[in-house]
Amino acid sequence: MTVEVKSKSRRGFSLFGLLLVTLGLILLLNTTGVLPFGIWLELVDYWPVLLVVVGIKMIVAPRAPVVCAGAVVLILAGTVTAAYFTMPDSRSGEPLQVSYVEPLDDTEVLRLGMGFTGGAVELSSDTLGASSYPALLTADFGDRPATVIREGSRTHRDIYFSLEVTRPVDWKLMVSPDVSLELEIKAGAADLDLDLSALDVRRVVVGAGASDIRILLPADAGRTHVEIAAGAMDIEIAVPQGVAARIENDTFVSSTQIDSERFHETYDGHQSPDYATASNRVDIEIEGFAADVTIS
Repeated sequence: MTVEVKSKSRRGFSLFGLLLVTLGLILLLNTTGVLPFGIWLELVDYWPVLLVVVGIKMIVAPRAPVVCAGAVVLILAGTVTAAYFTMPDSRSGEPLQVSYVEPLDDTEVLRLGMGFTGGAVELSSDTLGASSYPALLTADFGDRPATVIREGSRTHRDIYFSLEVTRPVDWKLMVSPDVSLELEIKAGAADLDLDLSALDVRRVVVGAGASDIRILLPADAGRTHVEIAAGAMDIEIAVPQGVAARIENDTFVSSTQIDSERFHETYDGHQSPDYATASNRVDIEIEGFAADVTIS
C-alpha cells in the first residue's frame, strides 16, 4: 500500500512550483528590461486563470500528469503574452497620459475619437471650471492611461484628438461648452455615460459590442446626428423638451420604448410633428440586435 501511494505521488507535479517558476521568469525579464514592470498591473486582470489551471490539475493530473503540466505551462505562457499585448501601447512615440488638460485657446470645433477594448467612459461638459484656466478637454484616465494623439496646432480652430488604448478603460472626460463637438467611439463591451446636455454637439457615432449606453442630448445645439451600432445593448436616450427628433430603429430581437406622444410613428420609424421646422432637432439611427432601446 505504501509503495503504491509513493508511486502515485511521484506521478503528479507541483502547481505551486510552476507558479513560482513563472513569477521568477517574469521578474527576471523585468530586471533585464525585456518586459516592463507595468505588466504586473495587467496580470491582475487575469486572476481567473488561476482557477482554470487548478481545475485542470484536479481533472487531468491524476491520469496524465505530463500532459497536464504541459497544458498549465502553455496557459501560463499565453496569459503572460496576452497581458503584454494588452498593455497601453506607447510605441507611437506619444507618452502615456494619466491625466490631460488641453487649453481652449481659439478652438471652435473639437473632433474627439476614442478607441478601446472595453470598460467605462463618462463624458460631460466642463461647466464648473474644473481647471484653473479655460480648458478645451480635461481627461482623467485613472489607472488606465491612454495615448493622446493631437492633430492641429493651437492656432487652428478645428482640432482632432484621438484617445487610444488596447485594454479596458475607466475614463472621465470633460469638454468645453464653448466649442462644437464631433464624437466618435469604437469599443468592445462598453459602459458609456454621455451627458451632452450643455454641449454644442454636431455628431455622435458609437460602434461597440455588448454595451450599456446612456445619452442625454443637448437642448440648444441646432442640428445633431446620433448613430449607434452595437451588439447586445441597453440604450437610453433622453431628448430634451423643445427638441424635435427623427428616429430610425433598425434592431432585431429588441424591446423598444419610444415616447409616441412626442415622436409619432412613421413608415420608417418615429418623428416629431414639427421636425421639418424645428430650430433644434436630432437625427437618431440605431442598428443592432438583442437590444433594449428607450427614447424619451
